[in-house]
Amino acid sequence: MLILPLLPMISGCFQDYTVDERMALIGKLVNKSEQQLVAFSPFDSSTFATMDARVAELNTPKPKIVVSSFLKLPKALQVGEHFEMWGVNSTNLYSFGKFVEQNGSLFSYIEGNPAVNLCVNTGGLLSCTFEYQGAAGTSPTNFDRLEVSLEPARDPNPNGRDGAVILAGDQVTGNATDASYEKMGFPIKFEQNGIFPAASIQMFFEDAKKGQVILKQFGFPDLDPAAFFYELRAFDEDISASASCGSFNVKDGKIVSVVTGLPRESDVFLCGGIDLTQFRSMIISLEPKYEGNSKGSFDFIPLRVNYSPFTSSGIEDFSIYNLRASVAGKPTDQDLTDVAGNYTVLTTRVGHSYLVFRGINHDPSFRQIHVIRGKNITALSDLMNPKIKGTALFHAFSQDFDDPITSAFVVGNIPGGEIVMNDSGIDGDLVKSDGIWTARLSGLTITDIDYEFRINGKLYDDPHAEVRAAYRANGTRINKSRFQVRQ
Repeated sequence: MLILPLLPMISGCFQDYTVDERMALIGKLVNKSEQQLVAFSPFDSSTFATMDARVAELNTPKPKIVVSSFLKLPKALQVGEHFEMWGVNSTNLYSFGKFVEQNGSLFSYIEGNPAVNLCVNTGGLLSCTFEYQGAAGTSPTNFDRLEVSLEPARDPNPNGRDGAVILAGDQVTGNATDASYEKMGFPIKFEQNGIFPAASIQMFFEDAKKGQVILKQFGFPDLDPAAFFYELRAFDEDISASASCGSFNVKDGKIVSVVTGLPRESDVFLCGGIDLTQFRSMIISLEPKYEGNSKGSFDFIPLRVNYSPFTSSGIEDFSIYNLRASVAGKPTDQDLTDVAGNYTVLTTRVGHSYLVFRGINHDPSFRQIHVIRGKNITALSDLMNPKIKGTALFHAFSQDFDDPITSAFVVGNIPGGEIVMNDSGIDGDLVKSDGIWTARLSGLTITDIDYEFRINGKLYDDPHAEVRAAYRANGTRINKSRFQVRQ
């Protein structure tokens, strides 16, 4: 009997570890005035350098590498930046000399020494010769790869490689003294199984004036973080202006910080406060990474996008009160905006996901997030676009379903009874194969669409619907998900 008074004291010593930690997602929704939403296109692949080279006199004290042609070597943006030719095998790097390009020819580069032309042109045939630079008696006997690196000015390690490899190609020499010419190319393959990386930008007039842009991407190859990074740049050929909007890398399909390697908290990029409404284009370039890398864009530009001039035209100013923000994959983690558009969503879901925004008068919207346990995310501001009259827009997020989506339909009181959704970067879908399936209907004369999603053959309610499906206590459904069409 004496133990009973101790029970409250004992129970108070335990902590409930079954309650997941909640992270705050804090932001504000406001009405858009005007937006640009456009997809990047593959840029001219000739922006990537190429070189034809072969091994010569391999089994001699001074083996050589002979170059017969080269195209699009990146232009040095800082005095002293140079290239270096290498013979490579699985264990060793063999330098065949530093060089620069001048006036369509290749010249030796030794800091403080006169440049020597390495090329001769005989009857229209170019031949540029590089000799092995190692000490006597250290001649390589075999290597199976040729590489060209881009080295920094005042090379901190003149006897080693500090820069990024910009050209590479296999060279099968066997026991032969001379090998045939083989083409060297950029060491990163962008097209995977016939699919080129996809990306789009989203800009709102108010944010664009302050230099802010949202980048969405899919399918970018992971880069060696010690060698390369991506850079988003705004430029305009008409006014000869260019500005960096920030660098990034990609890891496991997600945009990550170049410095930390961790996923970025949001997909907003800042372009140094410049007025993006005065620009007309953006590019994504690849930049070699090394100590002292010069600022600016090299000529490795896989993607480019052009956007229309902003008109700053006014759009109807609907109330921003009572819009819902919810988390893809955990839609019950939600909040409604106050009269000023502020919201705070507390979520237990960690990792890559999306915040989904829905309201009666506004088009569905979303933004990418990456939630880290124990860390809140702030400044998740978004501009909401009023619905277009007679138009309905639907999104299905793969995070909300148990299996990857292979087919998706909107089923309801719509023309034809259903419409196929796509994740192909067309018909309103922003980024190809990012797991967000989209359908857009236009020319509608009805005011309410009661609908379901048919995902991989099974029917589901839309967990983020502006009017969610309701159920009785016995599990029977009162109404389906609803989309209100503006007329």
